[in-house]
Amino acid sequence: YDIQNIPDCYYGEELGFMRQVANSSFRYSETIKTAYDSSTAAVSYPTNNSLASSLAIIARLIKGNLGTKVYMASIDGFDTHANQLTSHATLLTRIGTAVKAFYDDLAATGHNQQVLIATHSEFGRRVFQNGSLGTDHGEAAPIILIGDGLGGNGFVGTAPNIAQSNWVGPGNLPVEIDFRRLYATLLQDWFCMHPAIVDAVMGQSFTRLSGLV
Repeated sequence: YDIQNIPDCYYGEELGFMRQVANSSFRYSETIKTAYDSSTAAVSYPTNNSLASSLAIIARLIKGNLGTKVYMASIDGFDTHANQLTSHATLLTRIGTAVKAFYDDLAATGHNQQVLIATHSEFGRRVFQNGSLGTDHGEAAPIILIGDGLGGNGFVGTAPNIAQSNWVGPGNLPVEIDFRRLYATLLQDWFCMHPAIVDAVMGQSFTRLSGLV
């Protein structure tokens, strides 16, 4: 869209802004499509699995050298207020099969060492069972890191003590590690940002988690 020949008034300013946004959207979509079209999937991804479908697209964009540093894919269903045992097992199976296909796909072009998955959720869970064979919203939650470039595996922190004497309020476990420490660690040790820049981005300094990545 023409952004030069527009009226010299408030209407023209708004029209110019809208046309600039539209032009940028066209350019970005062309760049994304070029990256996607320049690669193919090396494996078959699970069907009827929304996370697998998203990871399949992300893998092609990575292999197509789009250059984006952070992607976000989501899977819902973890608000398990009822029948958690069955639904949770199904969800974890979907994640496991999707992630395996994703890294097998990346390994075909050697990108698997360069990609790290970090899970996050908008809520945690409480540790006692409610009346519907589920659990309710809670404060603490685990974060899982997945990737061939991690250089090891295991737990960071200590195994949670779920005894009632350790609860903070009704069924909540105490938070052991501030998630901002994790983010600061990933920015510095995975994305290789300068520590001072990391502190500026995070708003203050958070102690890094040694040996995480």
